[in-house]
Amino acid sequence: MSHEPVLRCEIIKKKFDQQRAFKAQTLLSRKVILKDDFQAIQVVAGTDLSYLRIQGKELGIAILVFLRYPSLKPWGCIYGVSEVCVPYIPGLLAFREMPPFAVALAMAKREGMNYDLLFVDGHGRAHPRRLGIASHIGVVTGQPSIGVAKRKLVGIEKDNMVIHNNEIIAKVLTRGKYKVYVSVGHRISLETAAKVVSKVWRKGRLPEPTRIADRISKHIKPMIMEMAGETEYLSGRCSSFLPTI
Repeated sequence: MSHEPVLRCEIIKKKFDQQRAFKAQTLLSRKVILKDDFQAIQVVAGTDLSYLRIQGKELGIAILVFLRYPSLKPWGCIYGVSEVCVPYIPGLLAFREMPPFAVALAMAKREGMNYDLLFVDGHGRAHPRRLGIASHIGVVTGQPSIGVAKRKLVGIEKDNMVIHNNEIIAKVLTRGKYKVYVSVGHRISLETAAKVVSKVWRKGRLPEPTRIADRISKHIKPMIMEMAGETEYLSGRCSSFLPTI
């Protein structure tokens, strides 16, 4: 890699302003649509992001898997890789993870790989400023999205709901010993989001779209390590990593 990405990343780190990021989230949160605003669901997508450190850089590997609905038969996979410049700051995860997701989403658009509903491994409205990464991606892309998180970020859990500032911001679903927090991302109601997650959660810690994406994000790392020195951004298909059902 050239030294330019390092300089770019250092500049981003120095100029990143938490207060401006908080304000941006508040403004974007007003654009979130909290009702069902989509046609029949035929294809769902799931996301996950893992990290890889190479040549002194931290790379984010974003995975997008595409499944037929309601059969959940996998039919496509896209990956996007970008250097991660913003450090982890609670409540500002999207600013850290959006670059690799943007690379993956851009390739999916170029390839004509569309989805009707996106499952994001993270929060949507269940966020201090009502704009977790699921809502951030949803508003930026304009596509319906759901946040499915493994841990609560904010609020009080009561009667299988999460309440914050007198607002129900998430529903709690359980499968055996596992629990997930479902929240609105964009263009879907909380009631519908919980119903759809229940339908696609078949086994393990996560619903199928994010579970498969999570598994692929780990298995793909050796391939990314071989290619990462060639360019600042990487994207491609990862369908060979999909399970067969």
